[in-house]
Amino acid sequence: PIPNWRGGKWIKTCGWLGLRRHIYPAPAGARWLCDCDVPDVSLLSNYIPGVQNVRFGAGLEQPLLHFGLCALALLRRLRLLPNLARFAKPLQRASCALQDLGSDVGAMHVQLQGIDLLGRPHRARWTLVASDGVGPNVPATPSVAFAAALVAGTDLQCGARPCLGAFSLAALALHWRGLPIRCVQN
Repeated sequence: PIPNWRGGKWIKTCGWLGLRRHIYPAPAGARWLCDCDVPDVSLLSNYIPGVQNVRFGAGLEQPLLHFGLCALALLRRLRLLPNLARFAKPLQRASCALQDLGSDVGAMHVQLQGIDLLGRPHRARWTLVASDGVGPNVPATPSVAFAAALVAGTDLQCGARPCLGAFSLAALALHWRGLPIRCVQN
């Protein structure tokens, strides 16, 4: 079970279930997603006043792997399989054996739904597409931005903490300059 923020309250969902399809801009295209557990759900539900729904999903580009993992999660939920951690090595080998069937394009989106400052329903979506295998640069960027700020002599709050709101998207995107990473916000 994983926590999710829906309708302005916490509910329990199950990891790697909640199957849905999302269409990303080219070259990523259509991808299947399932619910996943990330700290961003609790961070964003507290950080953005009035937000009613925060849902994160992950997906494997190759449908065979995606639906296989979804089926394993369902079997686990029904208690027909033991904890899947013991299958990590064989699943990793299967993923590696099939990796050439996929591409080097990664994509993600964040969609928030809630009430704006004027009391009206509001939905916002941010989408990122990374090509040429540069996707792993994205989660590393806040660390790079912090290091650059330290080198520049910027006074930063000390200690481990989420970096939510520490940098603007434009400041982070400076570290993607020259990389095939594209963001769309609406």
